[in-house]
Amino acid sequence: RIHRISENGRLLAYSLKHGGERTEELHFVDVENERTLKDCLSAGLSRGLSFSSDNSGFYYCRESETPASAKLPHQIRYHSFGDSAGLDRVLISLPRTERSRLVLIADDENLGAVFVHDSSNGVGVDLYVAPRRADNLWRLVFQDKPAPYGPFLYRGRIYTVCSTGTHNERVLELNQDGRERSLLVPAWKVPIGNLCLAKDRLYLSYQVELKTIIHSWAWTGRFLGTLPNHPEGSFGMLRSYTNEGDALFFSHESFCEPPSI
Repeated sequence: RIHRISENGRLLAYSLKHGGERTEELHFVDVENERTLKDCLSAGLSRGLSFSSDNSGFYYCRESETPASAKLPHQIRYHSFGDSAGLDRVLISLPRTERSRLVLIADDENLGAVFVHDSSNGVGVDLYVAPRRADNLWRLVFQDKPAPYGPFLYRGRIYTVCSTGTHNERVLELNQDGRERSLLVPAWKVPIGNLCLAKDRLYLSYQVELKTIIHSWAWTGRFLGTLPNHPEGSFGMLRSYTNEGDALFFSHESFCEPPSI
């Protein structure tokens, strides 16, 4: 299945599983020249991938399920197309514990490393950010935010989905030092089911009485309305495979209709 697409659509990453394994290989296609590249990532669990701005390589975070990997730190690396995997640069390395996890996030300007780990108050979330033009210069944005706390990057800015106490999730914009800058989307009556970015808008889906409700918001924090009612059946937003998607896609199926997009 498709895993990631470069911003100009010239490169595509796809995952390949064997049997019922949890792990998957990642392979790469030069779409423009209609050829599969020799570069690949061996079987593992993907924790994020982003093509470089000039399409000369890709950033990735990968977890292996081999016993030896449990003793190795979490890492985000960069691979240049045509090089052997042994030449991949390590950009950031963080200590591994039994329940820790590192996830790579990215937009067109920056890379982000989301580090989830045990803390004195339960599970904490840290965020490190580096500019693409200087991808070895990482800085700590915030540390030990209580989970759930889901940061994401968009056009050079930092946002997060979080909840406070028993309230449902809301979306905040953060300053570059991690402090709250503004409320973008307030909490609604039910939890957020899914979040998608497309064409200068933020879309959030909610499940209300077995129906999917989708709200549209501008990046200024202005509510733009609810998308029209959809056909009966299972309905949901599909993830974007790029950082700058200009369209929103949906999946739909019912007892009377086969799956469609």
